[in-house]
Amino acid sequence: WSGYRMNVASIKENTLETNRVYAQKLATTASSYLEESFQILGYSASTIKTKMHDNNALIQETERLKNQNNMFNSVLITNAKGLVLSISPPSEEVQGEVLSSVGAKEALSKREPLVSKPYKGITGRLLIFISYPIFSETNEYLGMVAGTIYLKERNVFNDLLGEHYYHDGSYVYVVDSDGRVIYHQDPSRVNDIAIDNEVVQAVVSGKNGAQQVLNTRGVEMLAGYSNVPLTSWGVVAQRPLNVALAPSFDRVQYVAIKSIPLMLISIFIVLWMAARIANPLQ
Repeated sequence: WSGYRMNVASIKENTLETNRVYAQKLATTASSYLEESFQILGYSASTIKTKMHDNNALIQETERLKNQNNMFNSVLITNAKGLVLSISPPSEEVQGEVLSSVGAKEALSKREPLVSKPYKGITGRLLIFISYPIFSETNEYLGMVAGTIYLKERNVFNDLLGEHYYHDGSYVYVVDSDGRVIYHQDPSRVNDIAIDNEVVQAVVSGKNGAQQVLNTRGVEMLAGYSNVPLTSWGVVAQRPLNVALAPSFDRVQYVAIKSIPLMLISIFIVLWMAARIANPLQ
């Protein structure tokens, strides 16, 4: 029994450390993606600042950005008032419209590189808006170039966060700074609020680490977590406790089953010897 308990403790420790390291790795990957996004959008902003009245040039630029590495689900360019000058893929719902969403208004107001919180766009999609301001040579604000990530559809997170990790019961999810799920292997969980989870509370406050935790659905998890400083997102890699401990329990079961015949033989021998010893006394 003591050996079993030591084995359980070892499995927990190893699983927590594995998940911590994996979450940290994915958080670094997410940070690199965001930094690269800003670099790409920033380069685009610098090249089109003199072409804001050239429709063909704007169309070519949004198409180029959309097809470059498939980093975004859509790409658009607006003027200083938020009027969409070009979008790829083409969308009649958005082209020529003035963006009025929370994310777009924030980007137009702050006029700085920005990653929005999740919100519903003009098309009704739940998305994240990554934008970069466009300024003229005289520092006049001209508008912005932006890429979107559609959270309820296949997106860059599916590639970044490695679906191969799910085969052993482990999985990864990402929350924004408010504890809202922005990526999960189960799409129905996207946009859920998970701030009641102790791990989520820790990671959105900037902490990195690993711990056993009861998730919002009442399942014991062995979770590793890591913060993404640029956006205060949190990456969590976790595995159900019962799944992690299953091999150890199976091993105990196997040993117990294998031990039964030996125990029965031992009991028989003891009883037989006791009977032989007691026989002369009768």
